[in-house]
Amino acid sequence: MLLVTHAETLFCAFAPAVRAASLRPLGAFVVPLITRQLAAEGLPAGALGPLDCDQAIIAKTADRQVLGCMNDIARVCQHAAADAGGLARLDLTALHYRLQRNITSARDYVPAVELIAKQAPAGPQVNANRRGLSAAFPTLGTPATRREYPVPRPHRRFAAERHGRP
Repeated sequence: MLLVTHAETLFCAFAPAVRAASLRPLGAFVVPLITRQLAAEGLPAGALGPLDCDQAIIAKTADRQVLGCMNDIARVCQHAAADAGGLARLDLTALHYRLQRNITSARDYVPAVELIAKQAPAGPQVNANRRGLSAAFPTLGTPATRREYPVPRPHRRFAAERHGRP
């Protein structure tokens, strides 16, 4: 199994059946994998910057938040495979759709596809919101007056205990 994650946006690609021999050279396997995932989301191939097969390397992440998010993403992949009855039955399209719309506090609760869509040059609209509506349909309000993804509130019982109420 291989999980590739873009550190800035947490956009990821998962490949279930990968052998070490197919990862030599690394870029020849990883760059097409990422390009396919970008295309599946309706994003241009250069949305994450130039993808060069010769420059792809495995490196440690300098950000512990990214590592924690990657561990969470790996668990999501493991649970999805277990729910499907194994890697052979795993619906990769549905898994990738779920992974690209996963929200984390590390990226202010904004899904990866929305972060990339903000950075990408103008092109086709991305289906990035939670209800499955196209992002081409504007929502009411301005960015300054609304929050698309509010910060989750603590459970009422915990909030009440914190304020001294039963």
